Amino acid sequence: MTKNETVKCKNCGANEFVQEAGTTRCLYCQTEYISYPIHKSRKMIWLSLFILTLSLLIVMVFILKNTNLKTYKVEEKATAVNMSTKEVKLSKEKEYAEKNASTIEGLSLEKYDNIQIAALHRSPDKKEQYYAHGTLMKELIKELGPPEELVEYTQYYPGGAAVEGKANWSSGETLSDGSVGLYVIYDKDSDQILHKNLSASMYGLE
Repeated sequence: MTKNETVKCKNCGANEFVQEAGTTRCLYCQTEYISYPIHKSRKMIWLSLFILTLSLLIVMVFILKNTNLKTYKVEEKATAVNMSTKEVKLSKEKEYAEKNASTIEGLSLEKYDNIQIAALHRSPDKKEQYYAHGTLMKELIKELGPPEELVEYTQYYPGGAAVEGKANWSSGETLSDGSVGLYVIYDKDSDQILHKNLSASMYGLE
């Protein structure tokens, strides 16, 4: 028989009980109550806490995953916008350069297109390399006059070194909304043009 001052029988109000085979019985009115061992109750509490913690972790992972995905999509969209803006800028500059190619003295878009880029060839014994089938630099100077800037330098390649030159012509201040420039690279030994570029800089174009 046990006496519990804090627990009373719901039927008669007595506080004296008898415990038998997993049940607790009121000593006076014989009302039976199911007994739950303390260790079982604690086990249920820990299990409930574990399930709650696991659920919270799953929710947090889901939220973080969605946040990262949204951030990635925003960054991806921003990159796409930046790339699109850059492409638009390059397209506008290319169109502007072609439209105003003739502002470079002696040049026109047709003349620019006719500047041939030299191809690199090998001798039959493959011991020597040489450029051929390109426009000669001296011919271009005859058409346009001396370049505004001319720099010669030594360029090193796996097969050896070569002296090359960079030359620039520009439209100067003939345009109010921008400028156009012609840039070429040539091989000094053969006088062949190796690279050409018609570019533009537009004022106020971001």
